[in-house]
Amino acid sequence: MKWLSVKAARLMTALCRKLGRSGSAWPGAAARAVDPWILKKLAADVTEGIIVVTSTNGKTTVNNLLYRALQSQGKRAVCNAEGANMTNGVIAAFLRMADSHGKVQADWATLEVDELFTRKIVKKVQPTYLLINNLVRDQLDRCGELDTVAATIQKALSFSPKTTVLYDADDPLVTYVAKNCGHHAKSFGLCETLGSYTGKNQGSCFCHYCGTELQYHGEHYGRLGDFYCPNCDFARPAPDYQLKDLTIGFGEQTEFSVNGEMIRSHLPGIYNVYNVLAAYTVAHEAGVSTQNFQEALDHYRPQNGRMEFYQNLKKPLVLNLIKNPDGTNQAISVVLQDPRPKAVIVIINDHDNDGNDPSWLWDTDIDLMASQKENTYYACGIRRNDLQVRMKYGGLQAKLCETVQEAINDALSGDREVVYILPNYSALAPTKNFLDHLTSNEKEGA
Repeated sequence: MKWLSVKAARLMTALCRKLGRSGSAWPGAAARAVDPWILKKLAADVTEGIIVVTSTNGKTTVNNLLYRALQSQGKRAVCNAEGANMTNGVIAAFLRMADSHGKVQADWATLEVDELFTRKIVKKVQPTYLLINNLVRDQLDRCGELDTVAATIQKALSFSPKTTVLYDADDPLVTYVAKNCGHHAKSFGLCETLGSYTGKNQGSCFCHYCGTELQYHGEHYGRLGDFYCPNCDFARPAPDYQLKDLTIGFGEQTEFSVNGEMIRSHLPGIYNVYNVLAAYTVAHEAGVSTQNFQEALDHYRPQNGRMEFYQNLKKPLVLNLIKNPDGTNQAISVVLQDPRPKAVIVIINDHDNDGNDPSWLWDTDIDLMASQKENTYYACGIRRNDLQVRMKYGGLQAKLCETVQEAINDALSGDREVVYILPNYSALAPTKNFLDHLTSNEKEGA
């Protein structure tokens, strides 16, 4: 059955290529139709360990950086680098490393997994490590409240008793999950106070033991920080991996130390400091040396619209996915750190994979961009009118554009020095396809 599943997947891959589709998940669906237990069988072939990466924000960046780090260490690794993080996408990732008999040729697997799919996938792959980087409100119509997401992850861990949990000690909900899952756990976190607060707390955060509102010795962004409960002993634990000596630069390298080891990162923003710290923690636990991790980080270039840079158009352009208030606020903070006059294109759709309710836009820091009067703003997507109203109340006058292509062409021909594009999920792929097409044309015309 295993070899037959591989054959079915390869036929589906060929069909996807013929149809011009990405095929990141369909081959997995074909293989699972032949053998419902194919994921468990494929995972059993991995010789050294399996890593599952889950969180609301940063999964793709952390997972792909881990993949590069393992490669730098000389390891063969399975990775769903495209971000296909549900069951079929994970199966497809394993199949790409399988021979004609269905045998996976890999030392490690590092897998980005959607929070709600951890219950299905963790049970089958029995990961060596489960990384929980952050949990914030996202797509209420699909995910429900955060307690539901946390309960799903705890249930997933109950199916994999030997898994070690690696978690962000600065996130109160993540810390609660790690402390109550009954697993061996190690934590990471920032062990110094930032010079300025980088994003508003999305509503009060309450102690999961006694219900008292949590207090902070220092907040970093969202709900992340050195928290404590004034009524009981719930508080941020001392991290096993302690980040210190942090210097954040825009256009320059960010530097910090982790347990005394210096790390240099070209990825902008405090949220990417957390992403790099999370990846370093897992990589170190998996046996990757600091030198090899640094080498992987030096050569890592964001893809799939996560701070993806386009340098060979008429002017520099940055593509960065947004999908919830915390992630959007961090994307806005990066825009604000760039001193150049900018065109900012925001694209909001309401398809099922976006969440049908765009009211989360009112919980974002869009207002802060009004401080940069020289910028030009565009509102695009199915919910462009809602977006334009939100931007108006934030003090921004946004141009309405029926198509993303119209906004991009106008921004590239305008007088601003750099273009930032902030699409949500369903807008990301067509935007990226159009930019890749423009890039290809620019190369041909050079």
